[in-house]
Amino acid sequence: MAPHYRIENAPGSDFLLVVLRGMFDPASAEAFRRDRDAALLAMTCPPHSHFTLIDVTGCPIQPRGSADLFAAMLAAPPRRSRLLAFVVSSSLAQLQVARLIGGRSEVAIHATRADALDWLCAGGLDRGTVARADLISAS
Repeated sequence: MAPHYRIENAPGSDFLLVVLRGMFDPASAEAFRRDRDAALLAMTCPPHSHFTLIDVTGCPIQPRGSADLFAAMLAAPPRRSRLLAFVVSSSLAQLQVARLIGGRSEVAIHATRADALDWLCAGGLDRGTVARADLISAS
């Protein structure tokens, strides 16, 4: 399954939606990192004040090298989200994501986008921003 990703944010908002699909090798993981960093730099909110939802329901378990690259991305202080919600469909993928996030309190794993969005909104995300952008319903 070829890797594919989509990174979206509503202009002027503090919400970033990331959708990952397929099997990432180190080169595709690095391409994702570059595009994710560019999207974060384009956001107008202050550093570390954005909310991120990452949907990995279309990702199988990733190879160790790619998983390590994703873990490094998540741990990089300059790019950390205020809150980060993962949407994961399988229990095995949930275990891999749990290993990647390393017990960080500002990160949570959810079974659905709706649950992830509820958690982000409880932490301060403006639900209206997401609704106006129509990001959450996109797959």
